[in-house]
Amino acid sequence: MEKANDNSYRVEGDCTIRGITRQLGFDAIHQGNRKNEMGHTIAAFKIIGNINRHYFGIKSNVFTETFIGKDVTIVLDLEFVQMDIRVW
Repeated sequence: MEKANDNSYRVEGDCTIRGITRQLGFDAIHQGNRKNEMGHTIAAFKIIGNINRHYFGIKSNVFTETFIGKDVTIVLDLEFVQMDIRVW
């Protein structure tokens, strides 16, 4: 994950679908922090990217060509909780 500007990042990594692994890159937007009811900080991110299903061997047929395009958009809304780790 590399910082692009104040609240934007670039996330790159391997993605495996149907046994085929490709390196992909997605844009991540930090949407802010908040505290939960236990006082832990929660960071919210939205990650958006596109994949070409043909790169992963997802073959065309009447259904996929009619209802699913070649490029598929992936949108993830994620929250990360910062926990206090204490050694007993």
